[in-house]
Parts: sequence; C-alpha cells; structure tokens
Amino acid sequence: MLFVSFWDEYGVSVGATAVPELLASGTWSHLLVSRDFDTGRVKVYHNGRIVDDIDDDFPNKISLPIKGSLRLGSSQKEDDVKFKGRFACFQFYTTTPTDQEVLDSKEYCLPSHWKITPQITLETRQVDGVEKQCVTDYVVPREQGEPEQCDVINMACLTSGLNWESVLQKHKWTTGKRDSAYFHLIGRDRIPVPGDDIVLGDVMITDKALCSRLCLRVEGCQAFSSVVKTTNATQCLLYRRVADPVEPQHGAVYFSKV
Repeated sequence: MLFVSFWDEYGVSVGATAVPELLASGTWSHLLVSRDFDTGRVKVYHNGRIVDDIDDDFPNKISLPIKGSLRLGSSQKEDDVKFKGRFACFQFYTTTPTDQEVLDSKEYCLPSHWKITPQITLETRQVDGVEKQCVTDYVVPREQGEPEQCDVINMACLTSGLNWESVLQKHKWTTGKRDSAYFHLIGRDRIPVPGDDIVLGDVMITDKALCSRLCLRVEGCQAFSSVVKTTNATQCLLYRRVADPVEPQHGAVYFSKV
C-alpha cells in the first residue's frame, strides 16, 4: 500500500491518502504526488496515470514548512513497516504539475535527461564480511603515472591505491586492518596537548569528514580531532592514544575510536 501524508510546521496532518495494491515487487514504478495549496486536493499518479484524486476535507491554504523532515518509504511512527526497495531519482516541484508535466517528469529520471551529471563513484568495501557501497564525490583518480601531491588530503588521496601509498610513505604510516569503526565524541573546543608521544599525524584535509576515515585507515590511530581552518581546509590530528582534552582549541571536535 502507498500511504502519503503532509504535515504542517506544528506537526499537524494537513492531507493524507492511501492507495492499495499499487506497487509490484521486482518492478520499477514512477510515482508523482501533488497537493494543491488553494484546495488541499491530493493527487497520486502511477506511471503517468492518475490513480487517486481526493479532497480529504483538511483545511485549505495551509503552507508546508520550508524546513523539516521529508520521509521516503517511512512514516512518522518508527515502529511502522518500512519500504523495502530502491529509489532511482527524486524530483521536487514548486508548483502543481499539469498532466503533461507528469508524463514528462518520468523521462527526467533517465540519466540522458539530467541537466547536472554529478561526478560520483561507488566505493565498494567489505564490512564484517558483507560487501557494501557508499557514494564518494570525487572523479576516479589515475592508477598509473605520478601520484597526486596530497599536501591537502582529499577523497582521491584515500581511495586511489597510487595516491594512498604515497600518503603512507610521506607520513610514515601503515594501513590498518579494520574496515569499520565507531567513534565517540569526547569533547568540543578542547584537544589533547600535542606532542610526539601522542600525535600520530598532523595533516590538512579538504573535508572534516575525512578525518574519521583517516583514523580508520591508519594503523595505531585511537582518536582524532579536527578544526576547520578555511572553507577548503581542515586541520586533522591523529592520536596514538586517548588523552584528556585540556588545551583550548575553538571550533575543534575530539573523537575516540570505540
């Protein structure tokens, strides 16, 4: 069953409908749901054909919040049955589409019609014996020739074997054996007192999220701290052991490996 609901900024339902036996297992479906601001009328289209057109007597001219949660395949109740499947693309409209625009929207999900082609790559890794993939936002790096300098470490420096080997040699690191880890936030705006006995690495990275990836991949890293320096540069400190954060460092976050 397809269930659709709209909520206002106060968490009050302002529109809902349900269409039974609409989605078939193992088959791609194109769905479009619209809600008219003036009338509150909700329409549901399936593969370009309207399957539900309802005025559910909710108040009209109720604005939906600009900020908030948009749930796909899940209801407000955490214990409800979740959708099991995949989404190929998602489109958001600022006006109620016409019937022709509904038909046209189906074509927009095809890669050949994308106005923006994102440079993304799926990174495949073995996690607890299960093959998993995550999206990385870099252009696939070269695996032959000269490695990148990686003076400021980006995603390509971590995922390219050529670049990663160069990073390891430059910082005298070795690759760790763990494929996954959990990190616990110890504190903010304070870090351990730097010293050769505790600091395993002090590098600049393009995104603060890369610091946890570095700590995961570098053998001996037990904790890390990061602090944004500029728009495109964040300082990342890797630690050999977990120590008390006693030195003030505005904007820093300090995590330990669990």
